[in-house]
Amino acid sequence: IALAAGAPCNISVTFNPSTAGPYSASLNLSGATTSPVTIALSGTGIAVPDAPTIGAALVGNAQLSINFTPPVSNGGSPISTYTATCVGGGSFSASRASSPITVAGLVNGTTYACSVTATNAAGISAASATVNASPDVAATLALVNIVSRKLHTGVGPFDIDIAPTDPATVDPRSVVTGTGHTIFFQFNVPVTAAGTVAVINAATMQAIAGVNSAAAGNNVIVTIPTLTDNTRVRITIDFVNGIAAPMPASVGFLVGDINNTRSVNASDISGVKARSGQATTAANFRFDLNVSGAINSSDISAVKARSGLVLP
Repeated sequence: IALAAGAPCNISVTFNPSTAGPYSASLNLSGATTSPVTIALSGTGIAVPDAPTIGAALVGNAQLSINFTPPVSNGGSPISTYTATCVGGGSFSASRASSPITVAGLVNGTTYACSVTATNAAGISAASATVNASPDVAATLALVNIVSRKLHTGVGPFDIDIAPTDPATVDPRSVVTGTGHTIFFQFNVPVTAAGTVAVINAATMQAIAGVNSAAAGNNVIVTIPTLTDNTRVRITIDFVNGIAAPMPASVGFLVGDINNTRSVNASDISGVKARSGQATTAANFRFDLNVSGAINSSDISAVKARSGLVLP
């Protein structure tokens, strides 16, 4: 390349690795009147994830909930979603970020072979082994999952999986005034009676007023009024569809605790800053603290204001 003296030269180097892991190389430059220059280059290769490990299928009415274990290797890139596919008299799929995945719209009494794939930035993994199961209109009521759901403006709802027992799972997002927190208890069959609900402040052991529950499809939706930030609650529903079977959940509401350490620290702050300017997606919604549909200076201010808080 012939350049005038002092003229800049921009060189782009692209790595095209075939496997995951670190790569290094060097770029040697020499000129007619200058000494040779060697520039060290490095990069990290990614590959598709390994296949997930299939688990059991929970039978429901016209649906199957497929359990699985994440793969040992994510290929050097975070897994963004998992997809369960059930084949039998047709192919039916559903996706979400964690186990289990419920595949609906199935025909009761038909046997389906179900497998799971994992997706990262490099692509889609090989499918797991299959698990065979048949949906059943007479399936016994069973809890599939518990999630905290919030609506992000202009984008849609995003869920955070909630553990039934301590340590509490933290939802780091605030609520829009007047809406409250919504916790979905998701079942394998339609819910005809929501039963009873009790919510207590886990620190004071006092009941929280204004809580209600409602049946909707295969869900019991528990609505908790807006709480003081940095509050941990214990939720118990019972007598769903008239069946005496208490089902607990332990949830913390601490704005800014994105990494679920039950505290707000420098890692949370740097995580929000790194994503400032991004539109909210399934991959980054935890950082949209004010559920506005975008990650911006308001979210940075919110997480900074709570630095050092620890969930009681």
